Amino acid sequence: MSTIDTTASTSTETVNDTATETVDATVTEQAAPLAELAAADRPIIDYIDPADLYIGDNIRKKVNLPKGFLDSLAENGNTVAIIAYRREDGVIEVVDGQRRTLGMIKRGVARAKVEIHPSRELAEAEAEAVRIITQFNANEHTERLTAEERLNGIEQLLNLGYSVTKASKKLGLSNTDEAKAVRVVAKSDTARDLHLTGQLSLEQAMVLTEFEDIPGDVEALLLAADRGQFDGTAARIRERRVFDAARAEAGTPWAEAGFVMLNCEPTFNEKRDVCIPMSRLVTADGKEATVEAITDPGAWAVYLRGPERWRVIESGEVIDIGRIDWDIEDQADAEPDAGLVHPDRVEQFIDWSPSYFCRDLDAAGVHFPDPVATGNDSDPSEAESRETERLEAESAQRNRTKVCNTAARAATEGRRTFLATKHLGARKTVPKGAMTWAARTLLANPDMLNKAAAKTIAAELLEMDTRELDDDTTDNRAGVVLVGLAIGAMEAIMQPRVANPDYWRNSTSYPGAYHYPSDTTGLREYLRLLADLGHTLDDIDSYVLGEMTLEELMAVEATKAAEAN
Repeated sequence: MSTIDTTASTSTETVNDTATETVDATVTEQAAPLAELAAADRPIIDYIDPADLYIGDNIRKKVNLPKGFLDSLAENGNTVAIIAYRREDGVIEVVDGQRRTLGMIKRGVARAKVEIHPSRELAEAEAEAVRIITQFNANEHTERLTAEERLNGIEQLLNLGYSVTKASKKLGLSNTDEAKAVRVVAKSDTARDLHLTGQLSLEQAMVLTEFEDIPGDVEALLLAADRGQFDGTAARIRERRVFDAARAEAGTPWAEAGFVMLNCEPTFNEKRDVCIPMSRLVTADGKEATVEAITDPGAWAVYLRGPERWRVIESGEVIDIGRIDWDIEDQADAEPDAGLVHPDRVEQFIDWSPSYFCRDLDAAGVHFPDPVATGNDSDPSEAESRETERLEAESAQRNRTKVCNTAARAATEGRRTFLATKHLGARKTVPKGAMTWAARTLLANPDMLNKAAAKTIAAELLEMDTRELDDDTTDNRAGVVLVGLAIGAMEAIMQPRVANPDYWRNSTSYPGAYHYPSDTTGLREYLRLLADLGHTLDDIDSYVLGEMTLEELMAVEATKAAEAN
């Protein structure tokens, strides 16, 4: 048993530990049962007479034991476990908790709470974790930690083997999101530096790690963060990458055959000077140029158009989206209206179609048609100009739809993330102004809650099952649920599914067949509510609100696309 030499004063007792004590057979005998308990590869908690613990080498040779500290040990014991490990000879050696051990011995406390590890290394790692946790919480609740100190503290604990959940709990974090983000950001020098220099929040830095492989995407995200449109831009880049990957895969047969694959459709000038549409060319014998006439793929370029279409799963028939009876989407046994198709019987797909452009007329063996041979004695430049205008108009219309759909999907993701994380989720306080908006909107549109996707979207935003309310739900939480249901219904009108981001067509300046001239759903009021709650509206939302023309929107989106390329 250890021999302890102490000297006392009126308020503080000082202990000198020579660290040269020996362990007698009695301690070894008492420690034998503990050796069996600690044989597992994980720590155990046990209560041991502190006099039976062995204090090994310690940098602290002189230990102060204040009277208050001793009184607390005598009254309450050690609430924080002493960290120790089981040696090969069965002895329990203290790694962290020298003062508590000596204090309890001094006051005659017979039971000490001890966390026993199977090895010294594991015990020391746990002691280091305790040090980090104590320091983190002490500083966080007195003087706020800097971003770097906070990130380092969480990272160190994770590096010691703590799970995200355990680290979050030990450090008193409100949820596991911060620790999850630190685990990702700590592995990226770029994301870490951008966060610690204040250019990105921790959450934004985590998202940025997805896109580090393309510097242009990183730059686009930094510019978007300055504009308050980070989430929407990230969603837009993510969708573009998925689409580009699908295009590349679909273009494999042409690329392997030797065609030059184009990432974007050539402009008018490029068509004239570099890439000439096959539709405007003829073969050496004056016949219309076709794919069958291609003998040198290297003289041609291919651009794959990829419009999103719907088809009947069973027959493969391509149908217009207007022929799908979306009102029965969640009703598997319901019969669609006459002429319509049940949503369960269709699937969305990208309808890749190639357009061929000649890069070298001589090598390809084609040329422009002779006006005399074709019986067309009009000015060929005029005919060419008219054809070009027609093709450009069709291309512009397709591009408008694609750009606006992409922007609307990104904006939707940003809106819903903002609502779920900032104002709905499991919260119990109704966002300011939201109850009034919900009441006004539901009074004007009582059937909107019956939209197929309404409750599904609301469930995601509220993080709950919207089929019933728990018995212990408070009135405040019930108010949040009511608002969430109204918002879910509104979102279902705006974009019921990823394939249908049609709310952008609800603009007085949209020159399309699907323009909705009146705001019967309260859409604009909803967007203004989100702005009041602190959400930065995307440019597509500003367009819907009439604050931006279609031409201005297209120019802004073109700039964003250029920044991301």
